[in-house]
Amino acid sequence: MRIQEQAILLLLFTVIIACPKQIDLVVDHRPLLQIDAVFFSGEPLPEIIVRQSYSLDQGAFRIVDSSEFYISNAEILLYMNDDLISLREGLPSIYRPESNQIVEQGDRFEIYV
Repeated sequence: MRIQEQAILLLLFTVIIACPKQIDLVVDHRPLLQIDAVFFSGEPLPEIIVRQSYSLDQGAFRIVDSSEFYISNAEILLYMNDDLISLREGLPSIYRPESNQIVEQGDRFEIYV
């Protein structure tokens, strides 16, 4: 390795070490709604999972119970090609269609919460 290459590597190494190692990130946000539903052509209508985002206090360490993410007893409207599909809540935060309709290519879906 030539001296110029060694000097450049030494300079890069010095810059990398000089960079801060801790980044303080302050996030102040309201919970966001998360809707999970994947529609596959040729398969029955999927279940719809409704959750919310969760913010941890900066620097806090604690065990988070997954139930803190659940959105239960929500009013969810699922439309398939402009037809309302009835849903029922099974497990907390999981809503299943009461219809056995099969998804076809070109079907249009709308979900309102």
